[in-house]
Amino acid sequence: MRKKVLVVTGGAGNIGKETILLAKKAGYETFCLDLKRSKYANRSVLVDISREEEVEKAFKEIDHINALVCLAEINFQASIENLPWKSWQKLMVVNVRGAMLSLKYASPLFNKGSSIILASSLSENLGKSGYLAYQTSKGAILGLMRAASGGFVERDIRVNAICPGLVHVASNDTMAKIQKSGQEIMNTNKTGHLYKIAKPKEIAEGIMFLISDGSSF
Repeated sequence: MRKKVLVVTGGAGNIGKETILLAKKAGYETFCLDLKRSKYANRSVLVDISREEEVEKAFKEIDHINALVCLAEINFQASIENLPWKSWQKLMVVNVRGAMLSLKYASPLFNKGSSIILASSLSENLGKSGYLAYQTSKGAILGLMRAASGGFVERDIRVNAICPGLVHVASNDTMAKIQKSGQEIMNTNKTGHLYKIAKPKEIAEGIMFLISDGSSF
């Protein structure tokens, strides 16, 4: 019997790391596709998710896929009037086209009943100032999720999107800013229902449920 395979793009990040660790405990063989190597995954493939030829090559190293988790993303802050066009383009290429390319080249490798998880964001629904490009890309991810759901339905492949709020990760520049003021932390936390910042492992646990047999949608 073949071992279940989990592929995580952006797997070298904090949420990716926690997802890989939980998946290994659940018996998955894990692949990390990222610009950086992961010491936690069974296999770590260096890839620039914005370059189609690299994405295609990376997926050729994988025999089959039971779960694909697309976490690769970038972010930057800028006002609308000062938004750099090149930065906008780069973000869309990584966040949106990168996810689409991952679906494209993973598609032939999916087993029946496989699961796909895309990463949107709570911010997509909030309209937070200064993050026009990021929030727009996360809205596009929800559109991609819905379209892919229809495209994969006949193969019994589930497609879902997670929409985390503020997550306590080292790469989140928002964390450094809001930690300057206790009151600002409280105001920021009001974007979530429980007035607290999520831990990467909590997000990973949600991902693990969605790729498990316990999730039928």
